[in-house]
Order: sequence, then C-alpha cells, then structure tokens
Amino acid sequence: MTGAGEYWCSTTAWSLPGAIPSTSEPERSLRGAVKAAGITGVGVVSLISAGLATGVMEPPWIRAPRGEVSLQDGIVFTERDLVEAGKAIGAIRAGQMALAAHAGISIEEIRTFHAAGTAGSHLDPLKARDAGLIPGGVDRIFRHGNTSLALACDLAVGEVSLDALQSVADAAEHVAFSTSPAFREHFIREYAYWCEGAPRKRESLSGTPRVEQLPDRWVPGRTTRISPRYRIAMSDGEDHARYARTCPNHAIVTRDDCLEIDLRRCRGASCLQCAEQGLAFGKQI
Repeated sequence: MTGAGEYWCSTTAWSLPGAIPSTSEPERSLRGAVKAAGITGVGVVSLISAGLATGVMEPPWIRAPRGEVSLQDGIVFTERDLVEAGKAIGAIRAGQMALAAHAGISIEEIRTFHAAGTAGSHLDPLKARDAGLIPGGVDRIFRHGNTSLALACDLAVGEVSLDALQSVADAAEHVAFSTSPAFREHFIREYAYWCEGAPRKRESLSGTPRVEQLPDRWVPGRTTRISPRYRIAMSDGEDHARYARTCPNHAIVTRDDCLEIDLRRCRGASCLQCAEQGLAFGKQI
C-alpha cells in the first residue's frame, strides 16, 4: 500500500515451455509449434475469469461433465484446481482488505492499482479484476513489468544506492498477516466462498479501468553504457537460424559469425526453448 487509494501487487512465476498462458486466441507464431504441458498462473486467472463470467464455475463447483474444464492437448482444470487457485486468490484479496483496514480506508476507496513482476508483464488486468485479484472500484491500473530486474540495473549503474534503499526499508511499516485480526476475518470469508460455496459480496465494478503499460526499464537511461546483448560464437556449417526460429520472443538474431541475444527480450530460465534445440551458452564474445 502506497498512500491512501493506491495498491501495489507484485508476483513472480515461471512459465515453462508448453504452458498455457491465456484462454484467449494463441499467438499465431506458436500455434501448433509447442504441445501444451500445463497451464501458467496467468492462464489460471484467465480461465477462472471466463468461468465466473459464463457461470461454468460457481466455486467450489464446475458446472461441466466430470466437474472439469477441458483445454488443449489433454490438459484439464478440475474442481480441486479451482479450490486451490481460489485459496491463493482469496489470500491475496484478504491481504488487500487487511492493508486497507490498517490504512483506515475501505477497499472501495482504492482507485489506483500498480502491478509488478509477472502480473505487471503478462496478467490481463480486467480478467484479474473479474477473478477478484484487483479491487472492483479501481479505475486506473499501471503495469510496471519486472521491477526487480530494473532495480538491480539501477544499482549496477549507480542510479540508486543501497543506503537509499535501506532508508526506504527502514521507513516501511510491516503488517504481519499471521497476527492480523482483519486478515483472519477476511480470509475466512474468502475461504468459505472458494471452498464451501458461501455467498460473497463484491464491491461494485467501476466500469472499464484505464490500463497503462509503463516502458521497459531494463537499463533505465544508460543503454549507451551497458549493452544488454550477449553474443555466442557459432561453428561453420551449423544451422544458426533454427535457434532464431525457435525463440518465441524474437530475442535471438543471427550474425555472420555468431548469435546475438537481446537480453531485454530473452526470458532466460523460464523459457529455454533454444536450449532444447541444442544451443549451449558458452563463452561470451
């Protein structure tokens, strides 16, 4: 919570190759190229949003044959999955209400929402709001992307000092949910809704909030000092282009004698589709 009426949300999740990130139309460049192996957290939020909107999902039940939703490549989302996801959503929502109570405001008064991490990069804010992750009265949402990486870059190039960060930490007030009566009260209500089918009152929706995607701050203002590119020497006769074709984020570019990886686009260990094709990250040139 940063001031009255604003809320920050930051999540971290790993997206493995083949994970379903959304229930919307898949990217044409990936259609059929990768077999689904599971569903990401962002995909779960998207699915629950659609299920609640259509009435297919009435927690803790799924109104479908066998109590499950069938997705592509044999992936299914069951009532048990809905309950487990609901516990996580309920905990986040209970935390929001507990912080609002600690700040002396109601959750209906929160008008601005800041999303960072995976939520700030990939999560659909409207679907997140419909699923209960974002307060219904919010009319402005900022998507900040990977703020942890941006801060690490700020430290590396001297944009901010550790002393300055420590002063922020020293001034912050810690609200322990483990001992918060407000969190306990709201989580019990959320648990009853998601796990037992009890009715739940939601704040009224404010309409369609304005969503603003803030620019990538990988190396803020210092791109001339630090080149966020990684070059790997390649042997003659090797099919360099297959690595570029494999990359879903177009982070790999073939050069005459090397591969160049744009680290601003590369998803690193959360992807590794190039590594599955045999690309070895050897000595940088």
